Amino acid sequence: MTTKMRKFSCLLAALMTVVSFASCGNSGGESSASPSSGSSASSGQDSTGSESGSDGQDGDTVLQTPDYMNEADVFPICKETTTYRIAVVENTNIEDYETNYETQWLKEKGNMEFEFEIFPSADLASKVQLQLASYELPDAYFGLARGGCQTFTTSNALKYSEDSGDGQIIALNDYIDAWGTNTKALFEKYASDGLEAMMTSADGNIYYMPGYGPSYINRHANVFWINTGWLENLGLDMPTTTDELEQVLLAFKNDDPNGNGKADEIPLSGTTASDGYSMIHYLMSAFTVDNTQNYQLYYDESNTVHFAAAEDGWREGLKYINRLYSQGLIDPAMFTQDLAGLKQVATDAGDICGGFSSLGLGLVTAGAGKEVDNRYNHCEPLTGPDGTRYSVVAIPVPASNGTITSACEKPEALFRLMDYMLSEECSTLSRYGIEGENYEIAPEGSLSLYGEQATIIVTNGVFAIPQNTMWQNYLPFVNDIHNNGAGYPEGADIASEEKNAKAVPSYMETEPDNIIPMSNYTVEEAEIVNECSAYIKDMINEGIAKFTVGEWDINDDAAWQTYLNELENAGLSDFLACAQAAYDRTLE
Repeated sequence: MTTKMRKFSCLLAALMTVVSFASCGNSGGESSASPSSGSSASSGQDSTGSESGSDGQDGDTVLQTPDYMNEADVFPICKETTTYRIAVVENTNIEDYETNYETQWLKEKGNMEFEFEIFPSADLASKVQLQLASYELPDAYFGLARGGCQTFTTSNALKYSEDSGDGQIIALNDYIDAWGTNTKALFEKYASDGLEAMMTSADGNIYYMPGYGPSYINRHANVFWINTGWLENLGLDMPTTTDELEQVLLAFKNDDPNGNGKADEIPLSGTTASDGYSMIHYLMSAFTVDNTQNYQLYYDESNTVHFAAAEDGWREGLKYINRLYSQGLIDPAMFTQDLAGLKQVATDAGDICGGFSSLGLGLVTAGAGKEVDNRYNHCEPLTGPDGTRYSVVAIPVPASNGTITSACEKPEALFRLMDYMLSEECSTLSRYGIEGENYEIAPEGSLSLYGEQATIIVTNGVFAIPQNTMWQNYLPFVNDIHNNGAGYPEGADIASEEKNAKAVPSYMETEPDNIIPMSNYTVEEAEIVNECSAYIKDMINEGIAKFTVGEWDINDDAAWQTYLNELENAGLSDFLACAQAAYDRTLE
């Protein structure tokens, strides 16, 4: 097929399937395949046309530094100013990419100029798909995953690779070997977490540079924040089991814990608009492993992959949740309200909410004042009737935040810049800003929120607000030190952050150790998974809602079997077969 014909057919395919591609972001997983050379490096030539060297070991290619670039770890990266066309994601918190302080920093480090192509954040994946189909490509994409676009995940990247797909992006293995100082250090540091394996596609290649932010608090979205003011008013102990919670919620409903003489209390509220704010998943974890990160997948001692939402433990959890709902203990609005609605309930001046679930207290109560923050404290994961006690855990996984396209004529230097982005120096700038303006190096003896020696003291935080200092992690980054090591000046208003830190230990100690955080699929498997996974997710959510409110009777075997049949009709067996194959590859 000629290039012109290939471009036309790919564009036609993209126009016909753009909606399905836009929703294909939940693939991912582990693979222990050894990286192999790919992209332009496999031709034995660098971008200047000179022959690459070889170390003579196993036939692996070793790239030589091209004439236009300085050696590894020497800055600036380019000997003469080199211009790159970079596609970035619109972000209201980044006032101007052109004049941003971090942009100037990166230009100086690289001896580079950037021509920015700024993608609107709305419908981002569809716009990227159309550009890929046209082959009118930038030199690189930065921050797509941060912007919610999952086009270049470990599995999805294969569709666009030079070896396995349509040829729009290049493999980075040889570049990592030659110039990946920070990348290789990161792989070594997180070897036990399988970071390199999670980034390695089924063909053995790595196609993106990561956004990676392991931290204590980010591991647990579904922390239960209970109204301890109500517990104190009613003389109740903190619940530790599902039965104890039920009795506490009954008291919340019936015994006027806010003391206003009105029956206006909502024992449990929440929203199902996002898994992380859903009380359902916190409650379910007292009955089974609930892997919200990757379609409720887990493995057993025989390395068989399971789908928890079709098993007895899931049904028992739904029976309990339905029992709470039928007694008026769960807010009916949980299934219809958004996060704004939850915030309104949780921060109501009348103190009407008994508890909710979220990653951090301040994500719900921010701006409501200390009085509201003081109402809530964390409740530890509950123990279920059979002794099950888990937390919902989100294992840190790499996001595809930097991808080099086949249109890039000098990929070596651009890769080196992305590798520099993974350095502590650049990652600190990308997240916390400028030393002396936004943070200070922590003196010996100062503590982080977790009671450990702090690494920095945040004096003027500018993350998640409009500013022109840094890129807000919309590029390759790793925040592995300061996420846990950030401290704050004495007197800083960080009560909610301190409460978040106190919640961490009990949630970490109850993490299930057999979930599958990512599943790295082949092109063929990814097609199957992308076709059926959205339907399976919809069926899980529909089952949660309808069994909870009693529209479907969770105690009726026929109703449960109908739910299982619908999952099967959605493609569950094919999905599980692909998930098993992907997991098996991690054992090789």
